[in-house]
Amino acid sequence: MNKTILELKKFQENSVSFTKDEIFKKIGDLDEKYSNDLNYCSNIDGTIANIGHLKKDIDLISYSIKRLNQKLKDKKITDSFLNKFHYNLGVSITDREDIKLGYPPKIKSLINTDSYREASKFYFKISINSKSYPSAMTNLSNILDKYSRNYESILLYDKVLENHPNFGMALGNKALAIVYYYKLTKKNPELLLKAIELLEKAILQKNTIQVGGPNIIKLMKSELEKLKCSINERAIKEILESKEKVVSASDELQFYKKNKLFLNLCFGCKLCEQGYRDTLYPKYVVNAQKIDEEELNKYNGFPKKIFFSFKILNQIYEDNSVARKLLWFYNNGDYVDNDVLTNYFYSLDYIKNSTQYGFLKTSFSKLYNILDKIAYLVFYYFEKEKEIVYFSDIHCDQIKNEVIKSNNYQFMALYSLSNDFNEGGIYNNLRIIRNKITHSYLDLTENPEDNSQIKDSELYKDTLKLFGIVKAALVYFVNAVNLVGKKYKDKNVQHKSIFYQKDFL
Repeated sequence: MNKTILELKKFQENSVSFTKDEIFKKIGDLDEKYSNDLNYCSNIDGTIANIGHLKKDIDLISYSIKRLNQKLKDKKITDSFLNKFHYNLGVSITDREDIKLGYPPKIKSLINTDSYREASKFYFKISINSKSYPSAMTNLSNILDKYSRNYESILLYDKVLENHPNFGMALGNKALAIVYYYKLTKKNPELLLKAIELLEKAILQKNTIQVGGPNIIKLMKSELEKLKCSINERAIKEILESKEKVVSASDELQFYKKNKLFLNLCFGCKLCEQGYRDTLYPKYVVNAQKIDEEELNKYNGFPKKIFFSFKILNQIYEDNSVARKLLWFYNNGDYVDNDVLTNYFYSLDYIKNSTQYGFLKTSFSKLYNILDKIAYLVFYYFEKEKEIVYFSDIHCDQIKNEVIKSNNYQFMALYSLSNDFNEGGIYNNLRIIRNKITHSYLDLTENPEDNSQIKDSELYKDTLKLFGIVKAALVYFVNAVNLVGKKYKDKNVQHKSIFYQKDFL
């Protein structure tokens, strides 16, 4: 560790006993002393944010954010510095808002702030090759967890662990996210065994302390002990053994299962038959006193609200089934004979159209249409019927007021998710792709030049991502409906236990 970093580390440690004025004076002295030191330039603002975190001082964190935003204006900034600054901005903005809102934050506070969304954008900009990437994606997952977007956070932890299988903070936070997922769904108790395994592995990693700080192991051991005391491991293993296993499955079914393309609550469980089915339905609670006999006769014994909701859900199942079949066709088929039948216009730009590309594009657009149907379900549920509704429409004052009124964390998850498809959101690029396919055109090429062009490999990755988002949206809706009524009241909880990551020198 060089001299500059040692001095910053010492400054951070000693700052606990400093007044705010003394801290600002010290920063000024250091700025002057290390004005031409690149190590200092890249680490001082993270140090200021860390001190602000330790002292719970919003002014210090805001000062760090101001300095970092100023540095982003430097056109000569290198990629490594850019990744570092984006990471530090994400940490600082998140930490400042955490202090403002208190712990745990209320639904109304979370819905009314844009700060976590702003922090997410900075995390999302960090290159996958950056050393900050695993921490950034783990912190982004933590933000999703704040909004009870639990399914997405688990997918993101998995993405981190694909390339960094021993990253302790992702292992530990995924364990907690899995426990929360189980509490919501009460499905697949073997997930709790997986959570124990993840926590035990996280505790053994050296990087856990380096990234999470000196108290992180104690916190993880505490969570592990609580989890072990709350479950019967032997009973869960017996349940697991009793499940009817799938002895063999076709390549197509294995492809669907591996990529989580079925709409169910299974999540990394053993290969039983339920893992190969679409079984995700809400349990509607109906006030028997308000049921109209004439209405029941008209809708085959169902209340109107439930009848039409399940009609929409059946269409969602149908669309998802077609979308995954199209994706299979894209990967496994010979379309030469079919392409011969179509005389595509040659536009002199070396762009190729084909049946195979058509399967991929249609799979994507079919999937995106499901999001609009989920939006219709939300509006219909709150009796805010609209003839035409889009998924991004969920982020409106009508639904916002209903979410706050219901105090339902899973409806908040849907409200937050829908906003990420709007301009500036982390999923806005998916909305742009869908609109290009549906309303004009999207070219697949190895050398994209604008947002009307994309690599086929990138569109394939985005389609798999969209499958996960669609499933997440439906999981949130189903859980939200299931939380309504006394029977499910005990499950309406927020995911509170998130291991915090500081900046690292």
